[in-house]
Amino acid sequence: MNANSQLARRWMHEIWNDRCCDTITELMAPDAKGWMEGLTVNGPAEFEQAWRGLVEAFPDMRITVESVISEGEETAIRWAVTGTHLGDSLGMKSTGRPVKFRGIT
Repeated sequence: MNANSQLARRWMHEIWNDRCCDTITELMAPDAKGWMEGLTVNGPAEFEQAWRGLVEAFPDMRITVESVISEGEETAIRWAVTGTHLGDSLGMKSTGRPVKFRGIT
């Protein structure tokens, strides 16, 4: 496993499963730009704000890395999430319902 694959797995595990927001500022470039759940985020502070909204909405959320593909400087992660919608932070009342969704980063 190359260094980028290891960093990608670390990002997913520490930030999403361990809720270690210090890893965001450690690993994310200050000028990073990303798209998540209909948002454009610029830099660690905006990412952390969006991240907090998701972990507040799904406090038991767990992410499973299904696969990592890495070649040179490019890395892609296929992941799956399970959780329960228990928080109101996404602009809607919590439903208490379980969720499952997948994505690629």
